[in-house]
Amino acid sequence: MTFYRRAPYFLSEPSSRRRQPARLRLEALEDRIALSTLFTVIDGGDTLSGSGTQGTLRYCISQAAAGDVIDFRSDILDVTLTGALTISTDLTIQDTSGARVAIHDDPSAPYFAEPFSLFDIQGGVSVMLENLELSGGSGPVDGGAISCNGALTLDNCFLHDNAAPGDGGAVYCNGSLALNDCTFQFNTAADEGGAVYCNGSLSVVHCTFANNLATTHGGGLYLTGSGSVSGSVFSLNQNGGVGDYEGGGAIFNTGTLVVQGSAFNGNSALGTAGPSTTSPGTCRSRAAPSPATPATSAAPFGPARPPPWTASPSRTAGPTTAAPSSPSRAR
Repeated sequence: MTFYRRAPYFLSEPSSRRRQPARLRLEALEDRIALSTLFTVIDGGDTLSGSGTQGTLRYCISQAAAGDVIDFRSDILDVTLTGALTISTDLTIQDTSGARVAIHDDPSAPYFAEPFSLFDIQGGVSVMLENLELSGGSGPVDGGAISCNGALTLDNCFLHDNAAPGDGGAVYCNGSLALNDCTFQFNTAADEGGAVYCNGSLSVVHCTFANNLATTHGGGLYLTGSGSVSGSVFSLNQNGGVGDYEGGGAIFNTGTLVVQGSAFNGNSALGTAGPSTTSPGTCRSRAAPSPATPATSAAPFGPARPPPWTASPSRTAGPTTAAPSSPSRAR
C-alpha cells in the first residue's frame, strides 16, 4: 500500500497575494441643487404674523431663503400693505389659483401718509412675480409699484393706477427686466417712463401699455440700455414734456432697441422728439401687424390718494385698455 502526504492547507492566501489595507480618500461631490421651500400666504393683512411656512406675505418674505417660492391660499383675494415689501434674496412670488391676487396700498390711508413702492427689490437679487395685480403704489422717488436694483421678471401681471414722483410710474428697474404677458394701465411718472423705466437690459413680450403718462420722456416706456419689444400694443399713452427731446408718447429710447410685431395706437407727445418710438440712441422698428383692440374692463382698485404732483392720465379722454379678465376667486 502506498501512502501520499497531503500538502498543507492554507486558511489564508500566501503573503505575496494578500490584499493591501484600504486607503481612505476624499473626493469632491457634484453640485447639488437645494430644494426650495413653498410658503403660503393665509392672511391678507400687513403684519409679521405667521408660523412655519404660513402667514402674511410680509412674514413669508422675511422667512424665505434664496430660491424659495411664495404662493397664496385660494381664499386670499387681496393683500393690503402699509409699507414697502423689501426683498433681499432670490425669490418667486406667484398666484397659482387661476386668478390674480390684488396687492395694493391701504385705501383708507390719509393723504399725508408716507408714500412707498409696493416692492423694493435689492441689488444682486433675482425676483419673479407671477399672476399678480399691483395698484395704488406711490414710490417715494422712483417706481410706483416696484423699485428694483437687481433682476426682475413679471409674468401675466396687471399693474395699474400707480404713480412715482420720479421715474417709472409702475416699475423702475436699474438692472435686468423681463415683461411677459403683462398689462400696464393708468400709471403716472412725474419724470420719465409713465409705466416702465429701465436702465439696463429689457425684454417685452406680448404686453399692453395703455393710458400711461410721463411728464418728460416716454409715456409708456423709457429705456436706457439695450432691449427688445415684440408682439405688444401701445395705446393712448402720453408724454407731457414740451422741450427739445422731451417726447416719445409710447417709447423713449436712449440706447439700442428692437421693436417688432407691435401696434401703436393714439399715442401722443408734446415735445419735439415725436409721437411714437423715438431716439437719441439706436432704434430699429420692424413691420407691425394690424392694430389690435384688447378687451376693456374697469380696474378694481384706484389710487388711494392723489399724487403730490398735478400730472395724471385722464380717464375720460378716450377708450381704455385693461388687463384680460381672470376667473374670480372662490370666497
